[in-house]
Amino acid sequence: MTQPLSQAAQAHLNAGSVVLFLAPIQQRENSILQNFDACKEAILEAAELYAEEKDEDKLNKLRDQLLHLVELEHKVNAHKAAVMRVGQQYQPSLEKSEFAGLIQTEVQQSAASVHPERDDHVKEFDQIAGLETAAAQEPGDDDDDDVIVDAGVQKNDRCPITMKLLIDLKDPVEDDKGFVYEGEAIRQTITRSGGWMECPVAGASHRVQLSTLKPCRRVIRMQKQRQRQGTQAQAGHGGQRGMVLDV
Repeated sequence: MTQPLSQAAQAHLNAGSVVLFLAPIQQRENSILQNFDACKEAILEAAELYAEEKDEDKLNKLRDQLLHLVELEHKVNAHKAAVMRVGQQYQPSLEKSEFAGLIQTEVQQSAASVHPERDDHVKEFDQIAGLETAAAQEPGDDDDDDVIVDAGVQKNDRCPITMKLLIDLKDPVEDDKGFVYEGEAIRQTITRSGGWMECPVAGASHRVQLSTLKPCRRVIRMQKQRQRQGTQAQAGHGGQRGMVLDV
């Protein structure tokens, strides 16, 4: 005959249930977060087109959407961090735990500190649209913090492996710190190094892995913009030269 579980055993069983319950939530939020950058990049591409047309009304609407998107992204990040902390700090207990309340409190506290105007995508949007930065500098804030990446190293303007300018890369990819490389070159180098390597940018100290590389939409967008400008310039010449280029 099966003996009923003791209260202590039930508490430990509940702890395991908590871990199993939180895992799919974290996976879902990771999936959601992966889509935010793509959405923000799409807004920036649209901003370039509207900036060329000098359509201020559409630019203002786009900017409002971008700010809202940044706020949503911050909330998802805050919720993900709160869920992780609950899972890490949970101690088996016979008392009922108010997980939802604990998570909601942390998310609300984190939301109070969000400043969408300081997001890199918003700053880039303002540059594209020709708007002045709307974020007011708080007393004691240091602008330098916004451009510092990994121990004071600024983001690179050339691939550290091929030394090509980012605008000339065939397959621009970036690591999780925002450093950009030629896709084929960095993948081959990492493979030869056994699956990971120290970031080759002078002064950087983080590891670069194949799993952390992703297309650098910022550079891809710059390349598309240059291509559009070149096409417009060719079309502007017209006449015989335009016909030769079309062939």
